[in-house]
Amino acid sequence: MNAPSSEQYYRDLDLVVDLASKNEGLVNIPAIANEMLLRYPLPDGVLLDYEAHVLSTAIRQNVAVLFDRSSVATA
Repeated sequence: MNAPSSEQYYRDLDLVVDLASKNEGLVNIPAIANEMLLRYPLPDGVLLDYEAHVLSTAIRQNVAVLFDRSSVATA
């Protein structure tokens, strides 16, 4: 797995997942993962690695999840 592992990254991830669950009632894993990838890019980071972190955070926060990749812009 190759995604950022700084404290700031995890604090931001917790906040983004929490806000998404409160505002939308669920967490769109690919959309948030893409947002985190843009905020915390790594030279060899891939979306799937970020998705694993987002899913783990959502499970820990006990929120509903959605996998809708149609909302994620592809390069």
